[in-house]
Amino acid sequence: MDPSVSVDDLFSRLHPCFPVQTRIAIVGAGPSGLSAAYALSRLGYCNVTVLEKYQSAGGMCESVDIDGRIYDLGGQVLAANSAPTIFHLAKETGAELEDLDKDIFALIDSRGGTIRDMKLVDDYVSMISLTLKLQDEAKETGHLGVHGVSKIASDLSPAFLRNHGLKSFPKSVSYGFTASGYGFVEDMPYAYVHEFTRTSMAGKIQRFRGGYMGFWQKLCERLPVEFCWNTEVISVRRNSDGIILNVKDENEIVQVMEFDQIIISGAFPFKSGKIYRSPSTNLPGLLN
Repeated sequence: MDPSVSVDDLFSRLHPCFPVQTRIAIVGAGPSGLSAAYALSRLGYCNVTVLEKYQSAGGMCESVDIDGRIYDLGGQVLAANSAPTIFHLAKETGAELEDLDKDIFALIDSRGGTIRDMKLVDDYVSMISLTLKLQDEAKETGHLGVHGVSKIASDLSPAFLRNHGLKSFPKSVSYGFTASGYGFVEDMPYAYVHEFTRTSMAGKIQRFRGGYMGFWQKLCERLPVEFCWNTEVISVRRNSDGIILNVKDENEIVQVMEFDQIIISGAFPFKSGKIYRSPSTNLPGLLN
């Protein structure tokens, strides 16, 4: 998203492509599912149902209270220039943010519940020269964001850093990337880590007061959609009339729900189905 364009301006340019009474199911009340529900409601859709397997919203942005302190277990921190949509939603829902003057994380022993706080120094400084170099090279491509460095920083991050003289990740970059909900740096092409580092350098790091999950719960309260908690989708079938879902509630009772359209967010196993892809012209067999 271009930070110079407001969310309201973006929605003013969009229009529903289906009748607003279309029955739409969203599987999953994590960040992607709730973002879809928010967008649909802004576009005027009035028959949206969110189906969530668990009893609360947030998905991978779960928060827990341990001895009176709130810990975020998934996405945790926000950089001012890297999450304009989240900051817009925070303002709209009245969710409070607080600055992190020092990056503070904790290791929680899942077996015994013991907590060890980890205060990380701001060691982004070791990444500055590489970040500025890639930023200059990205300008020549004419593309914005991660697309500007996608070709020159496509290697996996550990290999890319070694090739540029850095033996390992600074902890604040590695932990901050994962704490922002983007995954593990070891698994990502460096282009994504570069974009995170670049935008993080440009503003304060913040977190939601009371935990990230509280923010998503506030958003749920404002959305004009139906929520079905403790509802697990166990099968999805499509026919000429629409979508047929078999769902199971907390009492193991299975029922059938029907919709016109469906959005599946998060991890949903495909046990029997087909995924269609366009044939690639790069495959050797297709070139002969």
